Amino acid sequence: MTVTFDTVTLMNASPDEPAFAIRATERILIDGKSKVVSAANYGRRFRFTCMTEDFGDITDLLAKVGAPYTLTIHGTAYTNSYLSNQVQVRAVPGNLSAWTYTCELIQDTTS
Repeated sequence: MTVTFDTVTLMNASPDEPAFAIRATERILIDGKSKVVSAANYGRRFRFTCMTEDFGDITDLLAKVGAPYTLTIHGTAYTNSYLSNQVQVRAVPGNLSAWTYTCELIQDTTS
């Protein structure tokens, strides 16, 4: 599977299942009826665990914080995507030149 975020390739990307955030609120009224208010769109979140032997791959990804870019997953483009607020990086035990990292990308679907 090929995954890129703008010009950065997420090396050896292994996806978690995509999440679709459906924005809705429910209120129980005094008479016991339910009142539901829902948005007309939904948000998309993608989470990947990746492995690299070049720490520069991680710093290149972190340089994309704060701006929208296109996330491309196996040829499908998701525009206006942002790197979420947490990227977890771990050294691979027994290998001083390999790291795994987990990142989440969120698509802005308001436009």
